Amino acid sequence: MPPKLVMLPAGFAGNNDVELTAQFPYRELVGALLYLAAWTRPDIAFAVSQLTRFSERPTHTHWRVAKHVLAYLKGTASLGLCYSRDQGVVISTHTVHAASPTAGVSPAPADVLRFQEMTAPTVLSTAQPVGFVDASWGEDVSSRRSQAAYVFVLAGAAVLWGTKLQQVVAQSSTEAEYLSLAWAVKDALFVRNIFNEVNSPQPPLKSITLLEDNQSAMRSALNLESSSRTRHIDIRHHLIRHHVQSGDIRLQYVQTAQQAADCLTKALDRVKVCEFRRVLLGCDL
Repeated sequence: MPPKLVMLPAGFAGNNDVELTAQFPYRELVGALLYLAAWTRPDIAFAVSQLTRFSERPTHTHWRVAKHVLAYLKGTASLGLCYSRDQGVVISTHTVHAASPTAGVSPAPADVLRFQEMTAPTVLSTAQPVGFVDASWGEDVSSRRSQAAYVFVLAGAAVLWGTKLQQVVAQSSTEAEYLSLAWAVKDALFVRNIFNEVNSPQPPLKSITLLEDNQSAMRSALNLESSSRTRHIDIRHHLIRHHVQSGDIRLQYVQTAQQAADCLTKALDRVKVCEFRRVLLGCDL
């Protein structure tokens, strides 16, 4: 979909767009796009998730965006998920400066060392599943809820992905990213367990790596940071802390420019879409 386009519900303040009549097969088109987005084309997942929100009262703007997605698919009809056992490095992270501990908090030295490991440069291979997790804070203009997304890559292409609006309004980008991690961790454990089953009799994979571009959210997952921005987060979202401490989940910092899940949280320009599409699909035009 066009970058920086804001789609509003029919009747929303400031939206004078005309609603579609019954002769426009909007729901049928969105249903067909949803099938593609769920099975073979994760690169259109965000656009389709946006379109599904307006199925009850679509407008002409929503119809134009849906046709824009069709035009994109026509121009990339030869693309799909390309897996290969010979796929090598998926990403090489850069060195970053780890943030200092929050004032008033005295984390255990072991946790400080673990955070330093998370932010150290590393090279990852798609021979084992790797997850990208991201959130776009306040992406939905009408509700101010954030868009969360994750994608797991194995053998050079995506094997599981998802994008949705968060159920609560995040009060900071840290909270939005932390809630995305809490959502992704459940599917990360599922991917790890399936991988261990099909990879038998090889030694089981102990932990699965999640790539995150928000250091503050990573510190919260290690319980290194406690502030007014995170104290109110519901206990059910702290599942991530348990699995990070137990070693089931390994968090790794990645720069936003390398965050492949970014294209599942917002509309990006052509250059970034093509760049992230290579990671998601394992091939390009």
